[in-house]
Amino acid sequence: MGLVLVGIAADSNNASNCPPIFEDGTFEYIPIPEQYETTETATFQSEGFDEYLTHVVHDGQETAAFGKVPIHHDPNFESLTFGDPGKSRSKLLSLEENDVLGFYCGLTPPGQSRPKHRYLIGYFTVDRVIDFNSIDVDTLEREVERNRENAHIKRFLASRDRSHLSDLAIVQGKRPGGLLDEAIKLSGGRQDVGNYYFREKWLDAWNPSTEYLGGIKPVITSDIDKQEFLASIE
Repeated sequence: MGLVLVGIAADSNNASNCPPIFEDGTFEYIPIPEQYETTETATFQSEGFDEYLTHVVHDGQETAAFGKVPIHHDPNFESLTFGDPGKSRSKLLSLEENDVLGFYCGLTPPGQSRPKHRYLIGYFTVDRVIDFNSIDVDTLEREVERNRENAHIKRFLASRDRSHLSDLAIVQGKRPGGLLDEAIKLSGGRQDVGNYYFREKWLDAWNPSTEYLGGIKPVITSDIDKQEFLASIE
């Protein structure tokens, strides 16, 4: 496949604001709230994300009890793991070793709702892709152990409910990759149609499968290889 871009992070559907971007280009990666039982111990309070939010949505309700709401830490840029049983599954399964999985989200200045743009905030070089629909029981248990830092596996470990593994695809990453030091702006305003479209720079560099970057963040693909991707973001 080359490059797959997946939209991530908290937004107005599950939190009071988008994650912040600061004047120097640095930013906070704020994951979405976890909605299931999990072994995850990090919460919105323990990670300091309550500094930027007035509430998150948990169990269908807005709450400011940040210490009681775990993060759904997906992607995990420390462990270089990302999983999805949903809209990005088929594209994840198309990835091969040394392809690139990139992650983008909406960011706004702290405490503001505008201007909101889409930014690349991190990526993995692909090491392995695991399809939990296509492995036997013994292999499944080994992959669970191997992927204990993945947010979806943390759901399974908390409940042993196999439904959390149904349709699950996990990408294990390797270096180069990780969370960027500064966000890279992908979108640019178009007259009368808003901000969620690729800037010409990225259309030329990546020839992405769509020019559109939102509202509901789409999964985007490109045929460029790792070296082309790395050169484009330097």
